[in-house]
Amino acid sequence: MPKTLTIELPDNLEQNLGLSTNTADDSLKGIILDTLNALAELIKALQDAETSNRMQAAERLGDMRAELAIHALSQALHDDEMSVRYSAQEALQKIGTNEALNLLDAYLSTQSTIPTLDPDYAPLLSLIGTIELDVTDLGKNHDRYIAEELERELRSDE
Repeated sequence: MPKTLTIELPDNLEQNLGLSTNTADDSLKGIILDTLNALAELIKALQDAETSNRMQAAERLGDMRAELAIHALSQALHDDEMSVRYSAQEALQKIGTNEALNLLDAYLSTQSTIPTLDPDYAPLLSLIGTIELDVTDLGKNHDRYIAEELERELRSDE
């Protein structure tokens, strides 16, 4: 489903850029406008269909310390792909403003601390419990040992 990205810029942006670059040559004004265009393209790329494009956009925005992208990066924290979420987290850390760090902290506080297994590694799950060790029977009886240890932990908490 296509998404729309809206970037709000002040109505007097060109006038402000003109005032701030009156003493500079036209190439500086061009660099500023090119930079703003590049930022807009990177922010737009956070919605790209390709995971690698979204991930690279987040990384580049972080490298640029792009405060204009904080809101878009906070939305990327909820991307379906873990690599994009991680890149957005790193980008917000690199930007490092109070706003960026507060958004990152709020997001991280909602995340489970229990790791989830990547579905791509599901075939490995069938191997768990089949490992045989020469010295102990841990491979055959690991479930029992884990259960006993958990019961011990639960009893110690009471």
